[in-house]
Amino acid sequence: MRTTAFGSTLLLVLLGLACGSSEPESTEDTTADTGDEVPAEPEPVAEVEHVDHQGEHHPDTRWPTEVRADARFHLILHPIDMNADSVEPDAVAGINQFFIDHIHEEAPEVHVAPPGAEVPEGLLGYVLEPAIEVIEEQEDRCHVEVQLILMTHDEDLRADIPTSAAAMEGEGHHRQRHAVQGAFAGGLHLLRQALEAAARRDEI
Repeated sequence: MRTTAFGSTLLLVLLGLACGSSEPESTEDTTADTGDEVPAEPEPVAEVEHVDHQGEHHPDTRWPTEVRADARFHLILHPIDMNADSVEPDAVAGINQFFIDHIHEEAPEVHVAPPGAEVPEGLLGYVLEPAIEVIEEQEDRCHVEVQLILMTHDEDLRADIPTSAAAMEGEGHHRQRHAVQGAFAGGLHLLRQALEAAARRDEI
């Protein structure tokens, strides 16, 4: 979402004349060091972008740079959706790297790429959208429900993989992280099977 920042205070410049008054000259505070108010040209308005850092890929994410010779699938990994309340930012720090490393280990025939990457010739291209749907903090555990959505580049659904996990060790964001990663790990175990099923449907 993009928002535009405007100055909201209008400074009325008084000319000290006995009759009449001036129109506002500027949206900025132009009071000089002497205390006299002087007109000034309005500054250009700048656009400010609102960024939800929880939903973005971390800049330190190490994306695979080369497609391995045995790769069969090209998988675009979207930023994680935070649909649950009370997700602590530290609980999902490094979650994109977790996905990349886990997929690399579980399914070596899958090349993981960031949004916007082009599908190399000869590979089947899909999109993976992860989401945290529920986080329930209890006295002795943290329960998490997540979802993995596998789609084509045309946003045609190929698989919906919901999984859940609970963590009892630790506290705060440490316990949340264990539960989140455990839940997603369970879904990623099924990703290879989902990709194979999608390939049987889409491969010509």
